[in-house]
Amino acid sequence: MLYLGGRALDFALMLACVGGVVALAFALNSASAVVRRRLLGVVAALAGALALVSLVELGLQGAAAEGTSLGEGFRWDVVSSVIDTRFGETALARAALAAGLCGVVLIARRGGERAVTATTVAALVLAVGIVFTPGLSGHASVAGKGSVIADAAHVQAAAIWTGGLAFLVLGLVLTGRRRWELAATGVPRFSTTAVVSVAILIAAGTINGYLQVRAWRGLWETEYGILLLVKIGLVLPLLALGAYNNRFAVPRLRAQIASRVERGRFLRLAGAELAVMVAIVGVTAALVNAPPARTEIEMQEASETELELGPFMAHMEITPATVGRNQIHLEFERGWPAEVNVSARLKERDIGPLRYRARRGMEPGAYVVRRANLAPGGEWELRIDARRGEFDLFSDTVHISIGGAMGG
Repeated sequence: MLYLGGRALDFALMLACVGGVVALAFALNSASAVVRRRLLGVVAALAGALALVSLVELGLQGAAAEGTSLGEGFRWDVVSSVIDTRFGETALARAALAAGLCGVVLIARRGGERAVTATTVAALVLAVGIVFTPGLSGHASVAGKGSVIADAAHVQAAAIWTGGLAFLVLGLVLTGRRRWELAATGVPRFSTTAVVSVAILIAAGTINGYLQVRAWRGLWETEYGILLLVKIGLVLPLLALGAYNNRFAVPRLRAQIASRVERGRFLRLAGAELAVMVAIVGVTAALVNAPPARTEIEMQEASETELELGPFMAHMEITPATVGRNQIHLEFERGWPAEVNVSARLKERDIGPLRYRARRGMEPGAYVVRRANLAPGGEWELRIDARRGEFDLFSDTVHISIGGAMGG
């Protein structure tokens, strides 16, 4: 849970930082100098927090990968092993980019108009670098360069929409009594960027969804697919709220003819959008931690093999054949043994043998191990022992590569 919480916080900070930079550069460039300085201070604080969280994630990832306690995950040998992975390299890059963004924004906050113009360009460049980091360490990096670009476009569009909206509302609140004068220019500018962002968001999300799912059944037969459907279900009302504001609130705010009731409604709907966005960030954190649907389906299809145990023939199936808890199903032909045991060993990590007693299933000749822990990933060796009577023991050994196919 701490790992998922860290990922959710990481995504939220990333969206807020990038969206805040874009909002200050476009939608809120007519805000007063005092309000802009305050908002720049918020961006700097968020960027500093993003750098810190990115570093903390190294320890969280280490604890999750090793299956150890949180304290063990922050040992230097564990952290250094994470740094050597793609995830670790990307986390360090994100921390460096976020720290750079924090520094640039602080310079803009203290400098004059000329400094603001120069640093805005630098901040936008750093923000673009940050949006590439999730794809470089996640599912998109496996699918190819096109998927990485689509993922970066998806993150950038989400940041402009979500983070930009948060900063727009914050800017209006900080402006005080003259907030609706700022709204007359700021809201239409934000609306224009949001419409473009939504179009990019849908296009990039569709591309990434196809690359990670591929088959329709992956939407309801895999954890990734179910989470993706939940995310889509949350995005639909968000689109409806945004469309309503764009159609009715924005024209009246631009013309400065919105009544007090309409202004209050605009702020309430914006708040509702932000609440839904928080829920989407949480689902996204779980989504990136789930194996891609296409991979899970491939592994389910490849996790079957035939065993020869003396006079017995058995069909073995392992589901879902992913890192963590698995079920091992055995169906015997030509009679069945009195007792079946399974031992699992990961030689490359000096783990095991982990011993499991197979229980009889509902059907004749069926046996099952319900909670075989095949973690961490690697080339696991499974030995199946079938006992007949008191003295006869027949064995067979197979290997399963978590993330790959099974062989004898």
